[in-house]
Amino acid sequence: MTNTLIDPAIAPARPRKFRLPCDTALANMSTTHVAKVMDVSPRTVQRWMIKGVDGWTGDKLAVKVIGVDGYTLWGSDFDRAFEDTLTA
Repeated sequence: MTNTLIDPAIAPARPRKFRLPCDTALANMSTTHVAKVMDVSPRTVQRWMIKGVDGWTGDKLAVKVIGVDGYTLWGSDFDRAFEDTLTA
C-alpha cells in the first residue's frame, strides 16, 4: 500500500494576500477607541497594528475610524489588498 499523503515540507507554498499596514494610520489613536468603533476587541486592534489588515477590513477602518476612503489612506496599495495572491 502506498502512502498518498503529501509531505508538508515539500508542498508548494501559496503566497499570502497583501495586508495593509495600520501602524502609521492608527499611531495617534487609542486602541480602545478603535476597538469600540470597529466593534472588535482591543487585542484585535493590536494584532492589526502588527500584521496589517485585509482589504475589506481596511476599507471599514479607513471610513469608520479615520473618516477617509481606503484609496486616500493607502493609495495604490489598497488595490493590492484585493488581489488573490502577490505577483512578482
